Amino acid sequence: MPLYTDMIMDNFEDYANHHEDDGVIKLQNMPEDASMEQWGAKLQEIADEFICAPRYFLMCWLASYCLDKDLLDDETYTREFPAFTYQREGGRKKFGFQPVSKEYAQNLEEDERDQYIDILSEIAASHSGDKKAEWRGVFRTAFLWHKKKKKIINEITEYAASMNVLLTYYKLEDNLKDDNGLKDKVAYTIYKGRLKSAYEKYPKKAEFIKGQLETLYNLEQENNTNIDLVSNTFGNLMAEIFAYKEDEFEKDLRQIGFNIGKYIYLLDAYEDLEKDYKKGRYNPFIGYIDRREELKVRVDKLISMTLGMVGRRIDNLNLKTNTAIIENIVYSGVYLRYQNILEEGIK
Repeated sequence: MPLYTDMIMDNFEDYANHHEDDGVIKLQNMPEDASMEQWGAKLQEIADEFICAPRYFLMCWLASYCLDKDLLDDETYTREFPAFTYQREGGRKKFGFQPVSKEYAQNLEEDERDQYIDILSEIAASHSGDKKAEWRGVFRTAFLWHKKKKKIINEITEYAASMNVLLTYYKLEDNLKDDNGLKDKVAYTIYKGRLKSAYEKYPKKAEFIKGQLETLYNLEQENNTNIDLVSNTFGNLMAEIFAYKEDEFEKDLRQIGFNIGKYIYLLDAYEDLEKDYKKGRYNPFIGYIDRREELKVRVDKLISMTLGMVGRRIDNLNLKTNTAIIENIVYSGVYLRYQNILEEGIK
């Protein structure tokens, strides 16, 4: 039986109206050798666009698969299925499943959830050639995502979400140039579907982020060890993200973003030095591999300056609300992480 991935369940008519198809939608089948990237993208699409949970979709799919039913025909339109069993090809043991309904999906017990994940991963792995363990991650995510939570959405949170999409997408794009890892492929496919909306809202920001990451990628390909040059590039990227709009706060916010960007790059490079050296990967501090104490002093000085600038610029904003939270993040969370990594990195 083919794999259906456009299962709409109770939102079938809403989906049709959304696409202005007068309630008539021809849902496409997924080939049996569908890749993990395709599954990951489809599950994310369902999670993003519809109230219905991906876990319910997958439970219905497995039921229809085992009962040899068409997931979308009139008989199964209610999306409810009787109890069913799954038996491995050539195996003796039968795995039993309770009748499937929306209510049952909402109250699925942990052991039942794990059995669904195990069987679905086995079927997907047999058709795709990927490891069963890798599929577990995809299906576990789908089963744990159950229903949309209420979110506080406003202009600021929408901007932050769009910047996260842009930064993550272009970073994954760079990762795939060097390392064609499976996890990056799945994540890249998921974020690719979100890129269009974020790009259309903030095209100038998108192009700037992409340009800075390309510059950084080229510097890393050249094995450039000018730490100011490479860290400033990421700092410029973060400065642009922090500059939410042109107002009286823009200058200070740009400087906060710039210095946080430098902090992130410096600390990551310091923390990853040993790992990068062993794997033959780029690291701007590679010349210090045998001079750890000297590197510790230099990094300590550089990061102290960047965090000092962050603190001064935050003070310039003259904030009246949430000051305790911000101070806790900057002066406790960020500073303590820096101190811990600084000490551990030298060991």
